[in-house]
Amino acid sequence: MTRGPLGDTMAEASITDDGGGVRVRHGGSAAWIEGIPFAGRRIDGAFAIVDAGAPNVSIARNRLDIGETGNDGRRLVSNLRPYDTNIISINADDLPIDRAPASPDRSVTPVEGSGVVVRFRDARERILETRVAYADGAIPQRGAVLVRGRDGARFSIGSEGRIVLQGAQDGDVLQLSNTACSARAGETAAADGLMLLCAALL
Repeated sequence: MTRGPLGDTMAEASITDDGGGVRVRHGGSAAWIEGIPFAGRRIDGAFAIVDAGAPNVSIARNRLDIGETGNDGRRLVSNLRPYDTNIISINADDLPIDRAPASPDRSVTPVEGSGVVVRFRDARERILETRVAYADGAIPQRGAVLVRGRDGARFSIGSEGRIVLQGAQDGDVLQLSNTACSARAGETAAADGLMLLCAALL
């Protein structure tokens, strides 16, 4: 018997005085859900189609690794517990840097014998890598922290002023912690590099 991603295949051979024969049996599944066709192993309980939005992303069911997404960014997850909470998660480190999900986990409670679609592609947040400097070109101290005004998110400054911003929006302003210096940090500003402007101290 061989076990593969499309199910289990068993070959049986028999020989008698009158001749011989071979019989092949295959157990798997095929279905269509929300316009998504799939084929996989035999399904017991319930199942989910996970859409991570990118290929080769590791998928886990209730913290148990079950494989990676295919070239279409999807993976069939079988043997979910019906009428119970199941945790479907992805390894966000497997995604491109600009596709970090807001959360790598989803909770689903399917009905016996049914399927659900779990999409992570809608949870992407734009991640931008840029640099920050004062108006005169000086670089802030490495390890200094910029704090975003609208949500209090904190971003550490790396070497040579490098900084990675997650979820940048137009109108964002970042303030250098414990100073009177701030920079506009919307997506457009981040593309050109952040400039810290400091208010004069009285």
